[in-house]
Amino acid sequence: MMQNPHVKISIVINTFNVSEYINRTIFSVLSQLTNETELIIIDDGSTDDTVTRIKRSLPNDGNIHFIAQANNKGISAERNQGILKATGKYILFIDGDDYIDSNTIIKLLNIIKKNDYDIVGFNMESVPDYNSGKALSNREKRYVSSELEVGIYTKDSLLDNLFRGELKHNPTSYLFKRQVFLSNAISFPDNINYGEDYATIYKFFNFVEIGAVINDRFYKYVQRNSSATHKPQLKYAQDNLQVSRKILRYFKNTKYYSGARNYVIPRLITALSIATKVNSSDSKILIREIENEIKLLSKSNYDLKKYLSRDLRLKIHLNNTGLLKYIYYCKGLK
Repeated sequence: MMQNPHVKISIVINTFNVSEYINRTIFSVLSQLTNETELIIIDDGSTDDTVTRIKRSLPNDGNIHFIAQANNKGISAERNQGILKATGKYILFIDGDDYIDSNTIIKLLNIIKKNDYDIVGFNMESVPDYNSGKALSNREKRYVSSELEVGIYTKDSLLDNLFRGELKHNPTSYLFKRQVFLSNAISFPDNINYGEDYATIYKFFNFVEIGAVINDRFYKYVQRNSSATHKPQLKYAQDNLQVSRKILRYFKNTKYYSGARNYVIPRLITALSIATKVNSSDSKILIREIENEIKLLSKSNYDLKKYLSRDLRLKIHLNNTGLLKYIYYCKGLK
């Protein structure tokens, strides 16, 4: 789609079987829409009454668009379609079971009217599943509890902070300039089931000239017990390994390689944790492969202390002595 000069922000909501959550998601956006925004909702073949609820919630407005896909293609395909269908200068992604703060759009509009940033980052907040009434676990509280470092960022500082774990790879915590996706053929991978965010953000950062991070907690990340991320599958670990290797190839022979090498190690440790929760002959083979990958990346790695916390360095040591997988088997470390 051609850019509409009147539309500054395109809000893209992806949905799949989120009927209990979608109304809150939509209403958190509808109350903030202006003539400088558009809303695009893409449903990925929901089999519950998500589509019915969406249609009931949407007013008849030329800047509101709903696309119902007949077949389930995955979240990457939804986001990629949103990028192509959008007409705004910027894109804001929202998952169909989450929602945004009531001041999000007006504050972001004010920022991009004053500055031609390629990307604007903001904080996320974990919130309980309001349908279940269950409180947040300590892990869920910690996941997005840290404050991002506020300031102006270049490509170098974005990548360095990403590699240090001080910036998130969640696309829902950024406002993206759409043209950066289009000009550099950046898209979310549709061949993996887990880690599509991890597989994409570093590419976008690599083409940023100037960006900013603010301290507002705009995005409300609902911790659903039924979420796919709460159910370990061997494919998740395989995808993590595959994407980690792609990242290393992407930055090989560049000044960013050392940072990238340390960036993927925590993800590989996560992959090891996932693989140990699946009891199969394939998981045992994958566990050995991940263990060896961590050993290779940490051997003669003099930047471990620069990029990784003491806790992560301990896990690397335990992995390299063959103990970490047994601790994960016993659910001692997570």
